[in-house]
Amino acid sequence: MKNDPATQTQSGNPQSTAQFADRVKWASERLQTAHKEAGKVILDQDYMIEMIFATMVAGGNMLAEGMPGLAKTLTVKTIARISGLDFKRIQFTPDLQPIDLTGSDVLNKKDNSWEFRKGPLFGQLVLADEINRAGQKTQSAMLEAMEEKQITVDGTTYTLPRPFHVMATQNPVDQDGTSPLPEAQSDRFMTKLVFEYPNRAADKQIMAMASGTDANIEDMFRLRDQFKLTADSDSDLTLQKDSDRASPIVQIFDAQDLIIMQKMSRSLPLSESATNTAVDIIRALRPGPQSSKFINDNVAFGPSPRALIAFALVAKARALMDGRIENGHLSLTKHDILEIAEPVLAHRMAIKHSSRNVTFKDVMAHVKQELKL
Repeated sequence: MKNDPATQTQSGNPQSTAQFADRVKWASERLQTAHKEAGKVILDQDYMIEMIFATMVAGGNMLAEGMPGLAKTLTVKTIARISGLDFKRIQFTPDLQPIDLTGSDVLNKKDNSWEFRKGPLFGQLVLADEINRAGQKTQSAMLEAMEEKQITVDGTTYTLPRPFHVMATQNPVDQDGTSPLPEAQSDRFMTKLVFEYPNRAADKQIMAMASGTDANIEDMFRLRDQFKLTADSDSDLTLQKDSDRASPIVQIFDAQDLIIMQKMSRSLPLSESATNTAVDIIRALRPGPQSSKFINDNVAFGPSPRALIAFALVAKARALMDGRIENGHLSLTKHDILEIAEPVLAHRMAIKHSSRNVTFKDVMAHVKQELKL
């Protein structure tokens, strides 16, 4: 039986167009609700939040760059809570070793046998915090996990949990103690997002949220007095949870839901116009005989075929989030394609060292004009 994604499931079982439309609506509603939920904590970062969820639905890894204090880590922790994924955090430092990520064999003294103790990479959502502060040897330990969803330790291969996503943060490379990620590792990130400073209204709201409290002061006096009388641990203020730092967000979906949404986003093709626009942009960014003088003068190397795959997957995820289906295809406009170009492509190409004043935005402006987009 020919697999028509508009009418069949992945297994080839018949599925009506109306039924599939209902499934797409289910996914879209959950993703949009999750987006709104994250916006309660992460202010003035709507585009970033949308692209992070799109990256997850596309099954990829995300790299967030920005100055310290722009809520990169908080964003990833918030996404983990909303999605209900098993969350692990790794703080990257210059002395971090590969076994600190993967785990290692340890001696069980009870029976004098060796057993594998899993490292923090064995999570569904792994936060690699300040990833560009670690050495090259440690960075290389991430490659197999990010690309193949597995790790190999002492010749034994271990499968990582599903779904598996690495969300890394990095400070700008001109800061002390940082170094650029190797090109091979940068390419393992499906998207790279650059966090900017929030607007004035968000700044004021952040000040109010972060410096306030919902604690009942009278209850605190009551607990203090009770503790002085009874020494009961339940009334000990020093053992109480710090509610001021507790997140007000709730879980919207879980790992099972995310896996279904990932398969769903792949099950419908992009429209011909969206595909052509994406391919034309990527080909125009590659230097060579077919490219313009501006590209050849300023671009060292362009996006690889892996960028095409990432472009398609993120585009499909974005369309699923909006619930847009037309004639059995996921519908995207040229504006949608251009909107995801920078996070998908900017870290997969390089500007020549001699073109110091040229940025990715300059290159994309030239390509848009050349392609009349």
